[in-house]
Amino acid sequence: MPKNAPLLTVKQHSKITRPYSLRLLQKSHYRFMKFSRLLALPVFCLALAGQETATSKSVDNVNNAGLALHLRGQYAEAEQFYLPALRIAEATFGTRNSDYATVLNNLGQLEFTRGNLAAAERYYQRALDIYVNLYGPVDPMVSSPLTNLGVLRKAQKKYVEAERLLLQALAIDTKANGPAHKSVGTDWNNLGVLAWQRGRKVQAEHMLLLAASIREKALGRTHPDYATSLVNLARLCQMQGRTGEAMAYFRQALPILERTLDPSSPRLLSVRQVYQTVHSRLFSPVM
Repeated sequence: MPKNAPLLTVKQHSKITRPYSLRLLQKSHYRFMKFSRLLALPVFCLALAGQETATSKSVDNVNNAGLALHLRGQYAEAEQFYLPALRIAEATFGTRNSDYATVLNNLGQLEFTRGNLAAAERYYQRALDIYVNLYGPVDPMVSSPLTNLGVLRKAQKKYVEAERLLLQALAIDTKANGPAHKSVGTDWNNLGVLAWQRGRKVQAEHMLLLAASIREKALGRTHPDYATSLVNLARLCQMQGRTGEAMAYFRQALPILERTLDPSSPRLLSVRQVYQTVHSRLFSPVM
């Protein structure tokens, strides 16, 4: 991730039927991983042997073990769980199943994080096609792959298509959950980052402030997604030379991320690096 890159919020899947609490997953990481390895590895061995007797719960556990490693920045290790989860889901349920699409979505995010945009696009598009076929084009389950494709298009500098996809996700989430839901906060965050990347600074700040307000009310002031909005506002201020305002946002955000993220999280390390840069510029001696 570039040092000054804004934080887009992707939509990962752990539990099949509803978003898993990433904060809970992070806080209980070591206990969770111990349990998940005990369950996942025997299932993996069964899958390799062609004796798949797995259930949806088995796929959940292997996928969630991968997600826990993914959040820690252990991408190669995460892939070692995601790929078996995909094989188990395919062998047990077929390739037109929501369990299968869930793992495709997370593999897409893994490849996106690694910078493999072509591979990420293939995974995201397959997940989107499955969800649309299963639930229809405006079901809330479709929002995640739409969002992730939008984030991908932004990375490819295909801004018009990115905006179309992100607005589509916003419309779905707003209709399904109301304008104050946390998913809507994610959508406004991503649209704000996109506006920023297109040079629309005033529009970007308005969207990022809206995202922060929604996340504060929906998730609370100690949630890492709220901190993400603060970091994006800090970076926007930094880019505009508003260093004092940037520092104020960073000082709110960094303690939240330090309490809620693993110390080795790439997200946390990136924010610390930018904070130190801004801090050194603000307090460097005048020659």
